[in-house]
Amino acid sequence: MGRTSEWCIHPVYQLIFVCSPFRLELDTAIRTFREILRQSWVRQAVRSFTSSIPFDLLHTVTISDVTAFRDTEWQRREQKYHQVALEEVNALVRKYNGLAPYAVRRAYLVRSVEYESLFEACAQDIFQVLRQRVAQGEIVPAPNGGSLPTKTKTYVQLSGILRWSLSNLFWTWLRGFLARLWSR
Repeated sequence: MGRTSEWCIHPVYQLIFVCSPFRLELDTAIRTFREILRQSWVRQAVRSFTSSIPFDLLHTVTISDVTAFRDTEWQRREQKYHQVALEEVNALVRKYNGLAPYAVRRAYLVRSVEYESLFEACAQDIFQVLRQRVAQGEIVPAPNGGSLPTKTKTYVQLSGILRWSLSNLFWTWLRGFLARLWSR
């Protein structure tokens, strides 16, 4: 094959791999892994901050405190799960790299690198959740000096609205179903 035909085929070949099912599967797996990791870390970090810092001092937490926070116990406890999930994602990377041209191959994911990028990326989310909880008064001082989440009036009102909405939705559906049934 001459250089002209290679030049014509190469962009087409790259275009195929940009939209290939292998790449879509890999991108979805990586995005899902990172999102699950992110949700787990935000939940754990907020729980750790609210249980270890008294409520009246929770407003003093800064973004740098959140960014510097590491929970080695959480990392140790979740290590096996994260390792298995990373092995599955890296298996997809290996499968993709076996078929992809050299220019679009992906690097393997490493747990320590993923953790460090996670801590940096989630700091703002954790900080915002803490600020919202303080502003809404969803945390009250505990007898031992920590903070405990409570069911506030707002939560009860919202759950009542949700219950009413679901009940209303059911009756609306039932009326529509019976109307269609009788109109036949």
